[in-house]
Amino acid sequence: MTRSIDIVVNSFSDMWSELAKSGTHPPYMLIDCSGLKGGAAKLPRHVCHEFDCLFAGKLANELADVGPYLGRLKSFGTDIKTTVEKLLAIQVATLLLTDSVTNEKPGQGFAQLHRHFRKFNVVQGPNNKQLFFRYYDPRLIYNVLQALDFQQVTEFFGPLKALVVAETGGRTITIKAAELAGQAA
Repeated sequence: MTRSIDIVVNSFSDMWSELAKSGTHPPYMLIDCSGLKGGAAKLPRHVCHEFDCLFAGKLANELADVGPYLGRLKSFGTDIKTTVEKLLAIQVATLLLTDSVTNEKPGQGFAQLHRHFRKFNVVQGPNNKQLFFRYYDPRLIYNVLQALDFQQVTEFFGPLKALVVAETGGRTITIKAAELAGQAA
């Protein structure tokens, strides 16, 4: 049997420090507003340059208050770190890490991630029935990714290098797609 994902468990502070020293842009953040007390009205817009719902059209109108939102963090500053840590701790946010270095054009990575994740909002279930896929719920993503095969994980990760979620104990779990050469379990 092969594994599709690799994980690293770390404290939030250590993970955040490593990111800040890496030379990349601050990460993106995916927030599940259905778990956010107060819904979309309580999104921490002050910590992001860009914020947008991943639902569009009729879905955006009907479910915007409880839908998934993508944000691009402004910096690795202390106030942003505190907000991100709180959102991870209450398990409503997932950090999205890319390979983007500091010379990326503004908005380019955001638009790419926005397009990438929108295609997972609705999936085909048994008998071709359309189903909502709550991939953006950080309490579920680890188990969902474990159930996928290598090709599916690779497609899901797309432009991402890794995802970061929090355990109930407060430690962070960094989830990466397994390297093809190192798949043997």
